[in-house]
Amino acid sequence: MVEKIISLTDEQVAGIPDWKRKWIEIGLATGDADFERAEAAFRFAYSAIGVPFPKKVVRVESPFVGTLAACICNRLLNGKVLENELRHEISSDVDVAIWEAIWPDVHEELVHNTLGAGVGEVVYKKVYEPISLAFADLFSLDEESGSIEIPASDPAVVHHWDTVSAIVERITGETIDDIPDGLRWHRWGQGQFALEAWAGSPVYMSFLTDICGLRMDPKMHLRLEAWLSICESINFFWPNSEFLILCDRPVRISRDNKSRLHHTVQKAIEYKDGWGLWYVQGHLVKDSVGPRFSIEGREYIAKFQPHDGPRPRTWEEKESYRNGKGNSRN
Repeated sequence: MVEKIISLTDEQVAGIPDWKRKWIEIGLATGDADFERAEAAFRFAYSAIGVPFPKKVVRVESPFVGTLAACICNRLLNGKVLENELRHEISSDVDVAIWEAIWPDVHEELVHNTLGAGVGEVVYKKVYEPISLAFADLFSLDEESGSIEIPASDPAVVHHWDTVSAIVERITGETIDDIPDGLRWHRWGQGQFALEAWAGSPVYMSFLTDICGLRMDPKMHLRLEAWLSICESINFFWPNSEFLILCDRPVRISRDNKSRLHHTVQKAIEYKDGWGLWYVQGHLVKDSVGPRFSIEGREYIAKFQPHDGPRPRTWEEKESYRNGKGNSRN
């Protein structure tokens, strides 16, 4: 074990490709989440920031259901969103401790040139960022005020409303028939997608401790273990003073040979409850339940758009198809 890393050994450098592959597999993992492991990590994390662990912990099958339920519950309970506090306590503090123990050249090489950048490009930039942008559009997020707006007639809301309202009733005790006014965005944690190229990335920090043998203060080590457990076990999460919502992993993440979200006959990313997003070569073509085409995706519709019936060939046919099957979002 070492307390200061000035340079990497040849053996450590040789281990970088395998470490990248390991974390790309984690970031793109599908199937069942390890909810028990995640909950144990969150109990530690809540304790670390001095907030009682919430009595209401709910598991959801898609980020759409989790986001809408979290926003509504926070509005009704007037709770406190804890994503910033938890991230600071269990990743940023560890980041600072590691930064002080690592020679700047090593940090630059690992984070920006090889390890962090390699995983971040595949998972964070090519998968998470497109999903995040789609949600901002879907919920009409005002970045400055944090306000959101999504009509009850939205196909995704209609399709998943029974699940969302049941979660809201379980957490708040209130029965709701419609989306309340005055909703604000509830910040989420990225779980398996939190692999961007920065010093607080679990990819970077775990390489230094597991491969390079960096010794940390026991307090910092426990925080790092909690952060790794969260990132390795679940998809998104919504931490709140009044509740905690955890999302299962996707059932499918389809990509092209440039790592972009892509599929021509089914949703490129889909979750257990059927919610998902349609992408062609990284462009959002159709989201959720029903057609809703982005500007970027329109140029791909004639060639790639999944649909029933004859394939539209001209712009007039495409416009007719879109107007007849659903609302256009420009």
